[in-house]
Amino acid sequence: MGNVIEYYDFAIFGYLAAIIGANFFPSDDPAAATLASFGAFAAGALMRPIGAIVFGHLGDSLSRRSVLLLSILTMAIPTGLFALLPTYQQAGLFAPIALVVLRLVQGLSVGGEFSGSIVFANESGPSRFKGVMTAIATSGGLFGILLGGFVCYLVTSALDPHDMTEWGWRIPFALSVLISATGLYFRHGLEDNYEPPEHETSIPLLRLWRQHRPALLGAFGAVVGGTVFFYTLAVYSVGWTTSYAGLSTSDSLQIGTLVLGIGMVVFIGAGYLADQFGAMRVLRIGLVLAIFAAYPLYLSMSGGGYTVILLCETILFCILALILLPSYVLMVDIFPPDVRSTGLAISVNVAEGIVGGSMPMVLQFTVTKTGFIMSPAVAIMLGAVITLTIIAFSPAWKTLRHKLG
Repeated sequence: MGNVIEYYDFAIFGYLAAIIGANFFPSDDPAAATLASFGAFAAGALMRPIGAIVFGHLGDSLSRRSVLLLSILTMAIPTGLFALLPTYQQAGLFAPIALVVLRLVQGLSVGGEFSGSIVFANESGPSRFKGVMTAIATSGGLFGILLGGFVCYLVTSALDPHDMTEWGWRIPFALSVLISATGLYFRHGLEDNYEPPEHETSIPLLRLWRQHRPALLGAFGAVVGGTVFFYTLAVYSVGWTTSYAGLSTSDSLQIGTLVLGIGMVVFIGAGYLADQFGAMRVLRIGLVLAIFAAYPLYLSMSGGGYTVILLCETILFCILALILLPSYVLMVDIFPPDVRSTGLAISVNVAEGIVGGSMPMVLQFTVTKTGFIMSPAVAIMLGAVITLTIIAFSPAWKTLRHKLG
């Protein structure tokens, strides 16, 4: 439930990037305004590593539950304030500054939420169902993005472009207050069985760096491929299909919503496959498929219509599931319990905050300046190659393979 809220709040900013850019970063060039908006998106994502350190420390030193309660509050409050922000025309330079500050607080929150939920799900569920439990937690994030896309689609469809730009963009942010209240109600009753080490005096971050550095570096490298893939497909594709595949914004949002709906089921299926056939095997298959399938699928989308794009994005999301789900399951096993929350949080959030969060901006800049519209496919392929290399040669992954037999 917490992931629903976190990723609803985080996603609607990406979906409404062009409108936010026009209101807070005015420019004669719409592409430049959108680029500035994605820059604010990236600024929030860059705070995730700091959030990972803070919330990871709380999770390992106090309780897993403390992370899940605090992270939801630090996301809900700034998102509700987004709905009340004055625009650049109303408040001048204060408007973009306030926007970026709220994005930074949001990024801090996401640094603890997602990784905290993955750890909690793995530690609470039966060991033979780790893949499915991880998939359920991850699907909460997908549902949040799905809900954000669906709300944006409804508002965009109901309002004319002028009203949407003037005031309609505030509606999705205002609705987050109701969603957050529901999440707080359910999360308050969580039971936490984790007991922090009694006789350990050093802080988890120092123990992690001194004793488990190979695991930290190996986990970071392993999540890069899925991170690049996810942010390229789930965040940047709406703008890409609108600008370079001939779809309207409404149709692009609709496809994104449908694919994420299918993705929730696919993620559960990928978790089941990881439990049945081994997470390591499923991960390798997903990475190989990404390397060979990304370019032809994006090429088909660039010249196809609505149906072709829907089909290609669905296939891409199926491949993405085969990468993300098993990588999360395996990363939990890399770290011992007393540094697990910190290790997983830092690995995931440094990769997603620095690499993933900057992907929409990097791709927008690359496509705009070079005219090479296949940049998203190349990014997915390169990310998959990096991760495949890491899991093949990293000492931490060699140790994990030996541990798993």
